[in-house]
Amino acid sequence: MSSIKDFELAQRIHIATHELKTRIAALEAERADLIKINNKWAGEWDAMREERDALKQDAERYRWLRDPNNDTEGTLPELSGVALDAAIDAAKEQK
Repeated sequence: MSSIKDFELAQRIHIATHELKTRIAALEAERADLIKINNKWAGEWDAMREERDALKQDAERYRWLRDPNNDTEGTLPELSGVALDAAIDAAKEQK
């Protein structure tokens, strides 16, 4: 009779082990999916941070230009685009 109980116990252990392995495989697949999602969000976060920094720099330039305490006469020639940005940055550094 002991051998029947041992056999039944071995079967239950085998079934439980199989169920655990199946669950572990499902969790590992879910983890892999979550890592992919996280990496995508991290890339988007980096892009948003770069855009924020560029917008902040533009806003600082604009505030500097609008500040009546900054003498821009003769400092900023008629420029546009990148050249204007560079001229503003150079004038800001002189102050």
